[in-house]
Amino acid sequence: MDHLNEPIGLIQQLPSYLLIKGFYIAKIRNKGNKELESIVIKLPQIIHYTIERETGEKKSGHAQSFPHESEIPLISIDSIAAAEELTLYAWSYSEPRTYLFDDISIRHSAGKGDVKIRGNGASLTDSLMFPLYLALALVLIASVWLFISSSHSKNQAQKEAITESKKS
Repeated sequence: MDHLNEPIGLIQQLPSYLLIKGFYIAKIRNKGNKELESIVIKLPQIIHYTIERETGEKKSGHAQSFPHESEIPLISIDSIAAAEELTLYAWSYSEPRTYLFDDISIRHSAGKGDVKIRGNGASLTDSLMFPLYLALALVLIASVWLFISSSHSKNQAQKEAITESKKS
């Protein structure tokens, strides 16, 4: 995915307390037969976003608020044509969490849009941590196996010692 690498310049500009830990992909569809204007999307804890139209046109930007502010970041789109679909890629400073999903909304010139959540978001840290978790699990399994095999060896040695002492 090319979009995962997009905010490299942004990362270098961020204060040290902000790290990109989450990634959202959203499909924004105008199912109506009229163009919608003045679209505003609220997506919690977003740092950077890119909107891609079906034509390939892209718009990138930084969210209008940061974590030290109380407002939820806003993403603005001028218009969406009837039956058009946009894809929104957004990077956040925290992993997507279900308790944040209630804060996601979309408004436009005709009112409020429907938001449907599918999945629980993509956590970059989870995907990067998987190899570490796997390695730790393998180390734990190997440790248990070594403990069991060494206990078995000690028991075998004790049985042989007892057998030897009975023979003498």
